[in-house]
Amino acid sequence: MIKKDTIHRWITFIAILCAVTMIHIAHASSFNILSRMNLERPSENWVVLVAGSNGYYNYRHQADICHAYKIVTEKGKIPKSNVITFMFDDIAYSKENPHPGVIINEYNGTNVYIGKEAIDYRANDVTPQNFLSVLRGEKMSVGSGKTLNSGPNDKVFIYFSDHGATNVLAFPGFSLLHASDLFETLQFMYQNKRYQQLVFYVEACESGSMFNQILPSSLNIYAETASTPFESSYACDYSNEFSAYLNDCYSINWMNDSDISDIREETVGVQFEKVRRETTTSRVCRYGDFVIEKEPLINFQGNNSIKSMMKQWSSEENRKNAFARIFNQENGAKDVTRQPIDSRKVYEDYLQRRLRTLMSSSTASLSEKLHILTLIEQYRESMKKSDRIFNFLSDQYQLEKILNLRKAMLNRELDPDSACRTQSSLLAHPQCVKQLIQLFEKRCGSFDEYSLRYISYLGDLCVKQMSTPSEKHQEMIHSLDETLIRLCR
Repeated sequence: MIKKDTIHRWITFIAILCAVTMIHIAHASSFNILSRMNLERPSENWVVLVAGSNGYYNYRHQADICHAYKIVTEKGKIPKSNVITFMFDDIAYSKENPHPGVIINEYNGTNVYIGKEAIDYRANDVTPQNFLSVLRGEKMSVGSGKTLNSGPNDKVFIYFSDHGATNVLAFPGFSLLHASDLFETLQFMYQNKRYQQLVFYVEACESGSMFNQILPSSLNIYAETASTPFESSYACDYSNEFSAYLNDCYSINWMNDSDISDIREETVGVQFEKVRRETTTSRVCRYGDFVIEKEPLINFQGNNSIKSMMKQWSSEENRKNAFARIFNQENGAKDVTRQPIDSRKVYEDYLQRRLRTLMSSSTASLSEKLHILTLIEQYRESMKKSDRIFNFLSDQYQLEKILNLRKAMLNRELDPDSACRTQSSLLAHPQCVKQLIQLFEKRCGSFDEYSLRYISYLGDLCVKQMSTPSEKHQEMIHSLDETLIRLCR
């Protein structure tokens, strides 16, 4: 005969089992409902715009981002609630700005400054970590708190403008976003259905290295970069009035095209071909899912649910006016120097121009002149230190052969698509590059305007490491660590 307490235990067990089953069914049901709601929700457009620099000499990056904001919100009609901006915001009201509250992106251009209220993450909130958190849709406790709430039906457009180097993009203070971390986040977005299709434009030196042999076509992401994995990108349009380069050559080309074109009809691929043709200073590259090239620009730079564009953008008369404005920029703008400049030379150029201005001014104070002379001396010391360190590393680890192969990729006669895709003998593993960068920063401090170009040498070290037995890898890292301790103390 079964005891009563045994019967009670069985009844309790069955009750608990039923409760757990019901909770599981309810959870699965609610998940299915939410999934169905997501699939049935109309497609939305989301935009993330990032100016990754600070300092008045980097004027053009924030000008680029402000111009892009105007395109997607005013022409494209994307709700401002769906546009997320990262911008240090130290340019518009800088003491060096002759027109406080005004930012222009081209000669005779209108004021594109978007105002503090439109900047979601500014000053010290402009970091790689916050950018990646926003892309992941995480709840933010800084800035406006706005995050990417996109879903499986949505189109996402990301535009980044700043400095870069092998497998990195720079943020204020030269805090670095690594290609391996960016790719991990893009994978997360794909796996968690954070978008249907994603377009990513990058203005930075060696920006091709962020995606080359890293971004597969299977993630429904199309990436376009201002330069190959080995080239600098270029700044354009120096304004004597603003004492700054107003834009970046690749960026102003794609934005001028979006300004004057019918983005309902023009495709991503057509814009790429136009911009590649117009950008003669560096070779514009594309990576990822080329199927997206068939999509109209409005699917990413505009609200793809609108049936008609604003009159001011769609009328033939206004399109002619836009062409005329650009034509006038190309013909006789006395204030603007049309000669492009390697982005990595902008800071030195800025210092020299600033010194000449102060020395010829009868009102400039002695402290202003001494300050700029101090900055020039600091820059020259940085040059000497960086040259010494990386030339020594090149000799010690016999990198000359790899350096020569890399220089060969700069050959302008090389087919553009070939220049964009690194041969395997030059391909560094992003995780290795990240490890060596962190080792350098630990022993020698942060990279700066000048030393950033030498990250390619660390990439070359990774290429060299790949040709050695795996058991030797840790030995090489230990050797590099000891060398850096000696060189940087």
